[in-house]
Amino acid sequence: PPIPTEADQYYYRGQATLITHGYWWDVPGSVGHGSAGIPGVAHPPLFSGLLAIADFLDLHGTDAQRAFLCVVGVVAVVFCGRIGARLAGRTGEVVVTWVAVFWPGMWIYNGQVLSESVTVMLVAGTLLALYRFRERATSGRAAVLGLTVALCTLTRPELLILVVVFAPLWLPSKSWARRLSLTLVFLG
Repeated sequence: PPIPTEADQYYYRGQATLITHGYWWDVPGSVGHGSAGIPGVAHPPLFSGLLAIADFLDLHGTDAQRAFLCVVGVVAVVFCGRIGARLAGRTGEVVVTWVAVFWPGMWIYNGQVLSESVTVMLVAGTLLALYRFRERATSGRAAVLGLTVALCTLTRPELLILVVVFAPLWLPSKSWARRLSLTLVFLG
């Protein structure tokens, strides 16, 4: 069905279209007749940016955006399966993957063209990065974990809390110097 103009989907879709035309994250409807537009701060920028990438790939319109987000949903399911493998081996991977496939919270947002579809994938990717970091604490893995938390924050600002939640989790590291080094890489 058509998206009502007051819905978040309209905002994201309109902002993505503006991005593809050179108006960076402006409020939909504010650009016209030579005006510069009003910077849009009502929603975090990552989702509109991803929809703009889909536009650049010639995926225009709501149905094409839904298909694009279904691919994002599949990636989220794969991430969940890999987390299950780390928790309980091959059996855990299969069980968690099937639960993720059938759990409506994993895919319902894809059809509604809402930012939560990307948030689900990013949170799953962040948890996977955390498990990988816990397996072997390296600077590279700390950087990946920090990047995934930053991307989460660009879809849902309240996910910045993950910085506070995750930082103490590598305290069992060998030395205080190593802990400080990893923390600085993560925060950087």
